[in-house]
Amino acid sequence: MEARTLLERIRQRGFTIKAVGGAISLAPKQLINDRMITFVREHKEALLTALYQEKDVQKAIHRERKLALPKDLLHISRALLRRFLNDAKCRDMTNYKGSPIINDKVVETYLDDELINFDYEIEAMIKMYRVYTPSSASKCKCVYQPPFCSCGGILVYKPV
Repeated sequence: MEARTLLERIRQRGFTIKAVGGAISLAPKQLINDRMITFVREHKEALLTALYQEKDVQKAIHRERKLALPKDLLHISRALLRRFLNDAKCRDMTNYKGSPIINDKVVETYLDDELINFDYEIEAMIKMYRVYTPSSASKCKCVYQPPFCSCGGILVYKPV
């Protein structure tokens, strides 16, 4: 039997199946019985292959959808997410994906997750993060807040 058909049968029975390294994770535990365990063990290699192929397809689709988004909105999203992750109110998020330092890789990973969560509605994501992101204490001469300025970053501080 084809591996994709096996995956569909497992999912039709109400299971969530995932590949975790070289193992298979099934949920919910209440539905797991000896028959299901034996079935998964017998077809483990085929199921793992199908699960990793699905993951590769999902990554390719994500990459295409992300590349189709406007570059300027992606830049704004990255800047807002970096500011959000660096915010003092958000210190528990600074350990996102196990990293205590907010670098480009952490921001990009967070951006990818948020794009998926918002179903690639980048304008809605930007609008939400503008609400939760603290505004800068300064503005540039060109009236835009850093890092979106076009004047080269000549700062004019606002009174506090």
